[in-house]
Amino acid sequence: MNQRSPVVAGQQKQATSFGTIAQFDVIEAGTVLAAPQVTTAERDALSASNGWIIYNTTTNKLQCYENGAWANVI
Repeated sequence: MNQRSPVVAGQQKQATSFGTIAQFDVIEAGTVLAAPQVTTAERDALSASNGWIIYNTTTNKLQCYENGAWANVI
């Protein structure tokens, strides 16, 4: 399976090319995509790369890592 292929409902994928496990859950046959949920403290302990997406449970915000910092998506 190609490392960049989409996740099928009920399956999780390991993204070894990024040096970590990237886990997204697709719920109800592709209608919902759930980002990894972490606290601000857990987020700050990550060695993030541009393009990473998380849901911050401390601030209740969807966040993306860009240009060396976490930014709220919405």
